Amino acid sequence: MTRIKNVDGFVEVRGAPFVGNFLEAVDDGPGLFLRAHAAHGDRVLMRFFERFEYRSLVGPEDIRHVLVTRADNYVKSKSYDGLKLVLGEGLVTSEGGHWKRQRKLAQPAFQPRSVDAFVPLMAECTHAMLDRWESEGLSRGVVFDLHAEMMRVTLRIIGHAIASVDLDGEARELGGALDGIVEFLNDYFAEVVKLPMWLPLPARVRFKRDLARLDALVHRLVAEHRARPTSETPRDLLDALVVAADQKGAMSDRQLRDEVLTLITAGHETTANALTWTFYLLARHPEIARAVEAEAREVLADGPVTVESLARLELTERVVKESMRLYPPVWGVERENLEDDELSGGARLPKGQTVSIATYALHRMPTLWESPERFDPDRFLPERSAGRHKFAYLPFGAGPRVCLGAHFALQEAKLVLAMIAERHHLELEPGHRVILEPGVTLRPAHGMRMRIRPTSPREPRAPAPAVARAASSSG
Repeated sequence: MTRIKNVDGFVEVRGAPFVGNFLEAVDDGPGLFLRAHAAHGDRVLMRFFERFEYRSLVGPEDIRHVLVTRADNYVKSKSYDGLKLVLGEGLVTSEGGHWKRQRKLAQPAFQPRSVDAFVPLMAECTHAMLDRWESEGLSRGVVFDLHAEMMRVTLRIIGHAIASVDLDGEARELGGALDGIVEFLNDYFAEVVKLPMWLPLPARVRFKRDLARLDALVHRLVAEHRARPTSETPRDLLDALVVAADQKGAMSDRQLRDEVLTLITAGHETTANALTWTFYLLARHPEIARAVEAEAREVLADGPVTVESLARLELTERVVKESMRLYPPVWGVERENLEDDELSGGARLPKGQTVSIATYALHRMPTLWESPERFDPDRFLPERSAGRHKFAYLPFGAGPRVCLGAHFALQEAKLVLAMIAERHHLELEPGHRVILEPGVTLRPAHGMRMRIRPTSPREPRAPAPAVARAASSSG
């Protein structure tokens, strides 16, 4: 990358002839944005194949401007069109009045009190996974893919929470179809030229088959939930969405379908990735892992996991937050402005620009974070967080479109992490290559090969103290 000139208040970073920064983005998208901003500041302009301009921001006040102050002037970029193939006009992909109505109807189902009612369900699914690990002999040192296990348990949790269906049992086919769809979307996201979906290419044929299986099951679930008496107390999120209505009436079957698939897709993939990267970081920093295990044994010793016990997992929460800083599941957010706009200092954003909030780079900027590459959960202690800019940390986005499921995801991640840590110590398989796969979400390209062993019941059960700053890097 070479700094060449200032364009409308942005530093243009030139890549290779003709392709521009495209090859660098394909090879290491998160790293490209981090290097560009670290070298050239908060506002960077890149080009993909010369004509396509891409303006990236990591300045917290610029981010506030785009996501909050002028939010009505910015819509999802064309990169999200691939998601519409699956999610239709769900909350992640819709815009304008339709999005506002759907958001308002769905909001009550995601209030903390409503979400916390699912804590026993989260604990039950996690307990079943741990029992299965025992029966399959994983605790005896068998190497396994932790990422696949986290995908499996979070899919089971979200299936029960959304529609009271066991996605690890009678509807296991949904899990297989969903895995295929996520894989296709990641590939589609990286395509430079979007070939027509009607072409009978093998990947598109498989995608349509998987989507048809998803649709059939979701439509059946919607029909079953509509048949329930509306006077009954909602048993899951789909029940709550079925009865939700405003002056325009309730959601249509198509709207319910789009929201259910949005919740299933977004509700397990991102949390599974967050947990996977968390265990990876703990494996790299065993002293912090031991402190998490001690806290889990202390807090969970009194019986089943409850909302109250989750609130006492203070170190566990800091570890999850720090993991999502270093490896945010949604590693970037894109918008497109409907009208000309101007940032502070006169930087211009002509109408129709693709504007990126480079979350991965934002979370590692040395101007915002002390020793940003260090895995340091204690940076989220209240006394160290007090002066931090509100828009320096955005694992769930910000503004009107902040993630509706943020509380659900954080409670789930804390619970799964603590229940595993109470019983097991995870170690990374020597020689396993950990490489970022930045598609729709930030996955490990080759899974996460690990071994587990039980924690010693003779280890101290005293409350875990705050962890000192880790000296080593995040890895």
